[in-house]
Amino acid sequence: MLKRMLIIALCSLCIRCNYVNKQLDSEIVCRKNDFQYITQKEKGEISNSLFENVYKGLEYPKSMQNMKFSSKNTVKKLKEIYNEIEFYGEFEEGDLSLYDVYAKQYLRLLKGEVKYYDPEYKVYTNIYGYDLELIQQDKNIKIYMFDMDIDGKPELCLSDVQNTYFFKYIPDSGQHLLWWRTSGGSFRIMGSRKVSQFSSKGKVYFTQLDKLGDEICFVSWAYYLSGGSKIYLVSVPVYTNGIREEDIIEEMKSDGYYDLRQNNEGRGECFFRVTESEYYEILEPYEKALDQAQKEKENFIFEP
Repeated sequence: MLKRMLIIALCSLCIRCNYVNKQLDSEIVCRKNDFQYITQKEKGEISNSLFENVYKGLEYPKSMQNMKFSSKNTVKKLKEIYNEIEFYGEFEEGDLSLYDVYAKQYLRLLKGEVKYYDPEYKVYTNIYGYDLELIQQDKNIKIYMFDMDIDGKPELCLSDVQNTYFFKYIPDSGQHLLWWRTSGGSFRIMGSRKVSQFSSKGKVYFTQLDKLGDEICFVSWAYYLSGGSKIYLVSVPVYTNGIREEDIIEEMKSDGYYDLRQNNEGRGECFFRVTESEYYEILEPYEKALDQAQKEKENFIFEP
């Protein structure tokens, strides 16, 4: 028993070794270029990965200093990928003849006269922490009404500096449904079925949703301060079935760092380190879409 404990302790000190303790059937697998330990359960995902560098988490800037810069061909491919992503989505209006009826129903929800159904927790509840007086007085609270899910009928968006909710009115049952929500960080509507979020740690997320509010495309990027300098990272999009092989050229398999700390839908991401100028060149399509969306959404403000 003592010998087994000593072996495990020695392995725990070897962060970058390739050692797999077969005799002990260890749950820890240490890999080269790994920033954290990878468990035995995750070996299957590693073996199926397209990338040579596999690790867990992007919360450790000191470890990121060891990430190599991507090749010119990888950066070129990343620019092509980001140019193909439709970051901006039209703010669909839907059937304008329904707006008066729906506006009255959403006003009842904001007043607390009716509850909404939360499908995640399977409960009916009021909008916690908000009342109509607060909504009318707090300039940080924004309300919009447009056809978010593109079903021809308007949804209500309630957003402040920390939380964002999309509510859907179901006329057949007279009920209100929580269609989608997020919390933490600054939130941006990019158009119907498209959202973006800025975390306090410098990471940006872009998500495309389907008609039910489920994620069908997810991509993120970030910069981190480390030792007085910034480390710039961009990812490739993750779709319902994961990263598309057609988005990966051969050089990207060694340039990329596959993150086993999964995104919101339980799928890993792959990040690439780039220079500051490359970072902003890659993100240029997103920045243009963001500017356009922020101007367009002002046409859909709901004033209770």
